[in-house]
Amino acid sequence: TNSPFSHYDAIFYGLLSRHFKTLESGKVLDIGGGYKSVAAQEMMAQFPYLTAINIDLFAENTQFSRRGNAANLPIESASIDVIVSVNCVSRFLFSLPSEGKVIAEEMVRILKPRGFTFLFPAFDLKPVSNGLEAVVQLYGKNTYASVYRKV
Repeated sequence: TNSPFSHYDAIFYGLLSRHFKTLESGKVLDIGGGYKSVAAQEMMAQFPYLTAINIDLFAENTQFSRRGNAANLPIESASIDVIVSVNCVSRFLFSLPSEGKVIAEEMVRILKPRGFTFLFPAFDLKPVSNGLEAVVQLYGKNTYASVYRKV
């Protein structure tokens, strides 16, 4: 999407930056963040203890991004603390449910135990994944079905 991190954080009612502040270190994956990887770069600037990477079909292979497909992520299993996807994963879940199920399985594969997924637009992942549970409240705020945790 090539959107700035502030746009991502606003979409999630400030929960994203609030969650990042609870981490001492960690890896963040932006799925479908666009060819420029703006949000990943800004995440690392704002939260220097995080490592952020963007995976996008059109991304250049740089320090902040890798060209790749969300259905076959070039990421080690159980290595990601937080996944963020704005206008990417949900698009597949809505329009290509079979591809969406594969993507949901990939998210479960790469997330560390109890890792979080922030997904916009919100989508009920229960029919496509037993490995992710909805987090209804986070830091005292309603998540509107946009935040999940690996079980």
